[in-house]
Amino acid sequence: MNERFILGFYKTLVILRDYLSEFVVGGGWAPFLYYRYLFNDRQREPVFTRDIDLLVKPKIPIIGQKTMDQLLVEAGFKTGFKSRENPPIVHYEGTIEGIDVEIEFLTDQTGSRPEVVLKVQEGLHAEALRYVSLLVENILVLTIDDTGLMDAPSPLTVKVPTPAAYLFQKG
Repeated sequence: MNERFILGFYKTLVILRDYLSEFVVGGGWAPFLYYRYLFNDRQREPVFTRDIDLLVKPKIPIIGQKTMDQLLVEAGFKTGFKSRENPPIVHYEGTIEGIDVEIEFLTDQTGSRPEVVLKVQEGLHAEALRYVSLLVENILVLTIDDTGLMDAPSPLTVKVPTPAAYLFQKG
């Protein structure tokens, strides 16, 4: 795995550190976190996409003085539109210390609502997909102790889906 992608991922977590309790790391980064911090296997590197999928509940409280959108914008991220819906599917694109990073927020689509995008916090929209709640409700908490790589004063704790929930949802 490219160490640059790992660094971009860690730096993204540091930017969003106030909200670590409010999202679950999904997508291809979940297996990376399983290997490295659950199984303590830093040699194995799963195949994953570069984008960072953050799974959230339909409503995220504002923590402190800034929303997640404000933190990302202040860090230099720009919103990119991935659809023509109103509101559109949005992702964040930016460069952290020369590393391109793309972040997508995903939430659960429930009932027969046709909404593709939900406003989960002021300024923050998440793409609504079926069965995301399975991943958000069945979690493990992992400690990321690579403080030197993250340039963080202390380890960070992140939530990931349980491996069983991750595999079930992917299937």
